[in-house]
Amino acid sequence: MSENDNQSIDDKISANSQTGTVIESGDGKGGEKKVGLILLVIGVLVAAGAALFMIFREQIIPVEESTNEASVAYIDITADGFVPDTLLVEPGTTVIWRNGDTEPHHVASNPYPEQTDHPELDSEGQIGPEQTYEFTVGEEEQTYNYHDANEPTKNGSITITLGDTIDE
Repeated sequence: MSENDNQSIDDKISANSQTGTVIESGDGKGGEKKVGLILLVIGVLVAAGAALFMIFREQIIPVEESTNEASVAYIDITADGFVPDTLLVEPGTTVIWRNGDTEPHHVASNPYPEQTDHPELDSEGQIGPEQTYEFTVGEEEQTYNYHDANEPTKNGSITITLGDTIDE
């Protein structure tokens, strides 16, 4: 393109910007391709977001209700201990410990080393990395105090509450 061609295009743009006329170059299909590409990118991003939500939804929603009115609560086991270390639940809740650490852990009732307060709470062995352990709490108001038998200084508690009976 010569300098005269550039000048004439600039003159046309200037003249048409005053009159409101739009100048198109090419066959007009470039815009359709760009819109199609933008829609494709948006579709891929939405699909990726939905996939990530499904993968991580348990971490986003730690307590869930099922259709049979039973509750589920999660406790994560980390290198630093139990998260959360204090949990309030309704009677009959299933508590699931998830080992996110690289080392095995062992959920056991207090006191250490007897583990006699609630022996039914004991995981009866090691919970390996990426493994889970489930325990369904009773129907009466009570507190289950527990520890990691491998590291007894790491403690937690689960308190069963019947409605508004626990002061916050």
